[in-house]
Amino acid sequence: MPLIVNADDFGLTPGVNRSIAELHRAHALSSATLMATAAFFDDAVATAHANPQLEVGCHILLVDGTPALPPEQIPTLCPNGQSFRPSLIAFVRDLFTFRIRAVEITAEATAQLRRLQNAGLRVSHIDTHKHTHLFSGILRPLLAAAQAAQVPAIRNPFEPDWALGATPRTNSGSATWFRRLAVIALQSQHRAFQRAVRASGVATTSGTSYSDTGLTDATAYSYTVDAFDTTGDTSAQSAPATVTTPDTEPPSVPAGLKLTLAASSINLSWTASTDNAGVSGY
Repeated sequence: MPLIVNADDFGLTPGVNRSIAELHRAHALSSATLMATAAFFDDAVATAHANPQLEVGCHILLVDGTPALPPEQIPTLCPNGQSFRPSLIAFVRDLFTFRIRAVEITAEATAQLRRLQNAGLRVSHIDTHKHTHLFSGILRPLLAAAQAAQVPAIRNPFEPDWALGATPRTNSGSATWFRRLAVIALQSQHRAFQRAVRASGVATTSGTSYSDTGLTDATAYSYTVDAFDTTGDTSAQSAPATVTTPDTEPPSVPAGLKLTLAASSINLSWTASTDNAGVSGY
């Protein structure tokens, strides 16, 4: 299983788009999440098509940005009638006081995903601007949008313990100390995140397990795993594990059945069926 290095804010500026392309070509970046309503969306789409090995996800905006849907269709997400709330604090406050409708989150997220797909991009995963999907009130409607758009994965927004340990310990008045406290407090949402994602069938990364979804019938898949530490050292890859998915797709229905009557027999003929694993008989 390869290390995933992802860049957010694809489409924000021409410079961001160029940097993502250059880092990907230098084998330092494996994926990027594109903002559907960003000012330089079209340039980002062209960059993605020019780099077909770059996995492109959707960086869903629900705060500090412009919606894909008309604001009047999502009034609880756009209380000013024009755009999302500019402040994450105001967004979280209104979320926990039930002023944001889940159905609007699903509709807006679906619209953003469809914009990427309509541009000819295969959306590899979703994440959110400012990690709003930390909260189950945002996560569940987003998972519904991912399922509707057949997007297979969602980014795990929770930092592993080693990342928290790597944050320098400084005085209580510093921004770094505040970040440590915020990360610790938000870990309380981690189990709810894992439960909701598992129930949805959407994949994510966590600890020593991984779920791969959206597989093709009668196809061989091979997996390996490697590990990395806080300094960037990477282990050798594990021995591969290979599995072939079962064939659950039936052959197509034979068509054009014809009868020919002879003196003492009836001859049948029809158009051949097709099947992903091959038709072996009738």
